[in-house]
Amino acid sequence: NRFLRYEKARLNVYRNGAFCDDDEEVKLVIQEEDANVKATATEPSSALESSNVVAECPDASFLRSPQSAEKVVVLCLAERPDKSEYVSTHLSDCGLPHVLMMNNLHTNPVVGCFRSHIKAIQYAKEHNFESVLILEDDVVLRPHIKDLQHISLPNEWDILYFGGVLTKYAGSDESGKWVKGSIWCNHAYLVKKHMYDIILSEYLGCDDIEHLENMNIDYFYTEIIQKKYKCWLAVDQYIIQKEGYSDITKGNKWGDGFDWSTFSVKLYIVTGK
Repeated sequence: NRFLRYEKARLNVYRNGAFCDDDEEVKLVIQEEDANVKATATEPSSALESSNVVAECPDASFLRSPQSAEKVVVLCLAERPDKSEYVSTHLSDCGLPHVLMMNNLHTNPVVGCFRSHIKAIQYAKEHNFESVLILEDDVVLRPHIKDLQHISLPNEWDILYFGGVLTKYAGSDESGKWVKGSIWCNHAYLVKKHMYDIILSEYLGCDDIEHLENMNIDYFYTEIIQKKYKCWLAVDQYIIQKEGYSDITKGNKWGDGFDWSTFSVKLYIVTGK
């Protein structure tokens, strides 16, 4: 029944402080990075090289503040040390202290990705952070991210996306800097403390968690969370994803001339305005 499914999922989340399957354990490793100590970067593999990686490292230290994120958590894979090296170096160069949350590659990467995001929320809840910025290991902080500290946030918000793709437009705030609707891509989003229990309850209370996990984390947020709560996407796309190999799609992503700056074009396609 539903209660037993709920309990099984709850145990999978909390046992050993990590996710455990019947035949596989996903371990949690937390690594603190001091933004003042820059890691020595190794040469990236060809799969990670991309023309959309900015050469300039903007000052993004303001993101780790009481007004923004109390903690920055980066989702990484133990099997992809090159990506972990890249993102930690990039964020440190941008002056942004962060935590690397290491996960093992799941036999179904869609499920593994889903669970890593849930685990980040659980980590934020356990440490009682006022807010958490969740990043994926292929993010690029664009030079104009410094403008973010000077623009107004929406009057009321639960989750802010600093980059993403809008597939359904449902309005903008008074400043015109934030839009709401169906927001895909969860590579950079800021979550307020009061949302932790809501997100975990929506996940753990699902009638068919296995089916939900296989639908991917984007589906969970767009179809379950964003429809009920105040979620906004930054029009100016402050944090994007670099072109490279994806373990989920098992192919190259964000190639073929994809331009994150053409957000107005995306809006036109969605709204016809």
